[in-house]
Amino acid sequence: MYSKIIKNGTIIDGTGRPAFKADIAIEQERIVQIGNLQKANAEEIYDASGKYVVPGFVDIQNHSDVYWTIFDNPSLDSLVAQGITTAIIGNCGASLAPLLSRDALLSIQKWHNLEGVNFNWLTFEEYLNELSKRNFGVNIGSLVGYSTLRRGLVKDEVRSLKPEEMVVLIHALEQSLKAGAFGLSSGLSYAHEAAIASDELFTLSETLKKHKAMLAVHLRSEANELLESISEALNLSEKTGVNLKISHLKVRNKENWHLFDDALHMFENAFQKGMNVHFDVYPYDFVWQVLYTYFPK
Repeated sequence: MYSKIIKNGTIIDGTGRPAFKADIAIEQERIVQIGNLQKANAEEIYDASGKYVVPGFVDIQNHSDVYWTIFDNPSLDSLVAQGITTAIIGNCGASLAPLLSRDALLSIQKWHNLEGVNFNWLTFEEYLNELSKRNFGVNIGSLVGYSTLRRGLVKDEVRSLKPEEMVVLIHALEQSLKAGAFGLSSGLSYAHEAAIASDELFTLSETLKKHKAMLAVHLRSEANELLESISEALNLSEKTGVNLKISHLKVRNKENWHLFDDALHMFENAFQKGMNVHFDVYPYDFVWQVLYTYFPK
């Protein structure tokens, strides 16, 4: 007798094979058999007729950290209800660690009011240790936010980094990656990352490649300069070999919608070259972004 059996469902197993009808037997929280189990018994039997049975979804573009949801509602019910079992936080240049100074927290103020909030960590390792004390409803992984790193160093200044500052930043990034960060995220359309030069991003990409980590890029432009922005990101991946993910690929403003076909061709060409390039898309028809990103630079 099994612990659980899910019967009569249409299974999409995530391997790319076509969907198929089968039953699933579970023992000690592990899938132990998939096939025709109509005659088998279990302590609990679920009828999935007319439903799809799939692996847990991975939300690779999640902001439950900077919205403070992981602390206010650690059960993360809204994610679980969507079938999400893993969420990657620390996106669009903002993460909750490492904190090189109190100014590092400025990177998240567009999402959450920091008044009255207490932090008992500085390094990424200390941050992960704090998260491990909580019982989340989904698995949590985090990127390092580049704006968090930069503003911890240069505070509210918008400028290129000095060589000695770059050394400090790379060291903090490498320590975070060794502690368990999945990679680095950037928000190039936001004011404090708009001044980042391509050579700065190139150095970061080389560091990430060395540690087999990912670079997530929020493009500089999602409007009339979309293709140039995609080209900049793809160039980093092609030259350094870094695993690249474009955050929430979209085209702003109806007059620019015609650019989307060309954008997809750019990704297809990168894939054909063997580049490790991905993107995520919004599953809804509205966008949330701070107002100044719509103003002329």
